[in-house]
Amino acid sequence: MALFDANTRKYIESLIDNVDAQVRTDFAMQYVADENDYTSNLTSQIRRFINTNLYPLRATTFSQKLPSFHGHAWGVDACMVLVDHNVRKAKICLFKAKTSRNGWDHHKPNHTPKISHFSSQLTRQTNPNRHGYAVWEQFYVDVCNGIPVGKRSLTGSTCIFHDYAIRHNAPHPGEAVWTNTDIDILCTRQLQNKEPITMGGVVRTVCEDKKGDPISIDELHTRLEEIKFQHMLFIEGGERIVEDDTFKSIGEQFIANK
Repeated sequence: MALFDANTRKYIESLIDNVDAQVRTDFAMQYVADENDYTSNLTSQIRRFINTNLYPLRATTFSQKLPSFHGHAWGVDACMVLVDHNVRKAKICLFKAKTSRNGWDHHKPNHTPKISHFSSQLTRQTNPNRHGYAVWEQFYVDVCNGIPVGKRSLTGSTCIFHDYAIRHNAPHPGEAVWTNTDIDILCTRQLQNKEPITMGGVVRTVCEDKKGDPISIDELHTRLEEIKFQHMLFIEGGERIVEDDTFKSIGEQFIANK
């Protein structure tokens, strides 16, 4: 089942891509320090833009410091929750953020046999991917929009669905250390299959029910009791948001219970 109507999906795609391009500019100008700072700025600015514009959408963000085993157990950094209150369905998205700086992948220290750190993260992502979460890898670059970086998106960041990444350099976990050439290969492959590589395009694809499994709002509440990530972004839509003065978003409820 698709989330939101076609116009809302296009609006979300455009808004996310515009925000992502702005944060890429800040990253290139060194106002953003690293991948964690990029993700924090990205999710916060998406929230601000959604809540500022007159559209039946509500966004909430939540950040927290966590022990390393949280999130890392699934090989991801951030969670995006998409909720359509009109159909009472939701999807949970997870992504792992990486920069293209030298040494973004490496062999895990003190590990025999040698395995790639990124390959081990992809292996851990198979669990949530198998259970219906929409999972992707998100690559940030620290050069201005419009400057080519291999086969990546000319603006904002570049997203590769887990399904593509896990089939590359298989089997996982493997020894081969990933390079920017591997990202270029996956960008080309995903685009050849007519799937977008921008963050906004990836989120639209999820909303169109091409990735991830929809769950009921009741099941969403249950899952939110179990999952913990450093960065969380809730995007919620539906007529209730503008028609019900007592409406309280799931994101707001989630934060209130923390």
